[in-house]
Amino acid sequence: MSNRIADLTKEAVNKKVEHAAEIVLSRQAFIQQFSDIEDFVLRGPEVDAKAAAATEYNLRIIRSGLAGILWKNDVFIGIDVIDHILFGLISSGKTINIVPEFLKSIQHKGLHRTGFIVYPLHSFGVLGLGFYRFFKKSLPYMTIGNAGLSITAQTNSKERTFAFLDHVREVFAIKQKIPADSIEHFISSRPLRWIENNPLLAQRVRSFTGTYYENQFIYMLKLRMSTALLMMLSVMESRRTMDERLIHGSSAQVNNRQTLDIKHYLTFETPVGRRKSLTASCIPMMAGQLELALLSDLNVAVDPRVWSKPGAIKRLSSLQQTVTTVEKGYLNEVILVGGDSVRSRVHRKLIMSIDSYRRSFSAGVRDSEAIVSLAIAFETLLTDHYAPKVTERIIRRVRLCLKGIKGTRRFQRVVSQLFACRGAIVHQGSARMFSDLRIAQKVYVLCLQHVVSSLPRLPRQSGSPIANILGD
Repeated sequence: MSNRIADLTKEAVNKKVEHAAEIVLSRQAFIQQFSDIEDFVLRGPEVDAKAAAATEYNLRIIRSGLAGILWKNDVFIGIDVIDHILFGLISSGKTINIVPEFLKSIQHKGLHRTGFIVYPLHSFGVLGLGFYRFFKKSLPYMTIGNAGLSITAQTNSKERTFAFLDHVREVFAIKQKIPADSIEHFISSRPLRWIENNPLLAQRVRSFTGTYYENQFIYMLKLRMSTALLMMLSVMESRRTMDERLIHGSSAQVNNRQTLDIKHYLTFETPVGRRKSLTASCIPMMAGQLELALLSDLNVAVDPRVWSKPGAIKRLSSLQQTVTTVEKGYLNEVILVGGDSVRSRVHRKLIMSIDSYRRSFSAGVRDSEAIVSLAIAFETLLTDHYAPKVTERIIRRVRLCLKGIKGTRRFQRVVSQLFACRGAIVHQGSARMFSDLRIAQKVYVLCLQHVVSSLPRLPRQSGSPIANILGD
């Protein structure tokens, strides 16, 4: 681990961070008059204002560098926690090298260890987990290890919910136990009907927070991408026919008492020290009940048996890698860096496109709304800006994305029909029959995979980066 800390230190320490660390260490005597970071914040105006302002400015620079390197390595330590540890190291009075000492402290406290988040889903079905499960042995859960994702249909009992949580702990290789007493308390004191009545999604995440909401934007990004991955799996499954037994065997059709009263989600973090149980929190949705309900809208059915077959594992791995690349790119280029560079603009477009794609599956939309949402997803993905003949350009770029894939001509016709229906809906207020929405959703996935695989070709400067990477 010492070599890893050295590598991370090199990544975190640029000239700006290095200079800020030198200034802060030169002010250790000033910093030592404060008991902790809160005392510094509260008493700052009462002491040397110039020294306090300079210290705060440079602490922010160091904190930003530390947070950036942790988050780039999928360790989401909350800003509040970083502030406390950083201030404590500096106020110790010892001569220290701030960045490596901070990283060693994270390692020593175990804040980098794996935990997970549990989200409620609605409208989601697992094929084979309805009545059919009682007549034929089937998988009780679906786990995608590389994506750090595990799902279950509605458990309809507290005991089976606890069994699922314990399964998640085991497949994510977490040693600490599930804190059953905390979950019991949450159930009795909060509106958590969903914990038994709704499908559940567990997402592996290395996270440690000091306050309820500081990492919520990370959790919501992961929920957006995890549900998008499951939607992609649903349309990429190889099903010969829609077997009637599978339809009636779907968990979405049997014993389904799901609720949209969704106001919280659960987090399980590895505790500091040697405690034997995970630290559980029941987090209210700061953004509002409706937003979490929309993010949790997963109106698809997935057959875990299809994706457990050897021939499908490669396809699953490819889809998971595509989604992970988009998520990490958005985190690095938009959340951490920001600005209006070519890379940040393209990654913002990718996330916006995937969000529109997700809306095309929503249980709460009409067919016409699903068609428009999917058309927006294609246009956001495959164009750089508005120009005449946009539909022809999109079809041309679909052809470029699908080169070498069997059935390309049919797929192009489906996308052309999609945009014809979209035009009729938007401009004429009428909708033509469009029975190939599932195929169009599959074509989108194939195009997304091609675009994401082409991201290494993004130029530093360009007014038309999508055209550049597609060679159009």
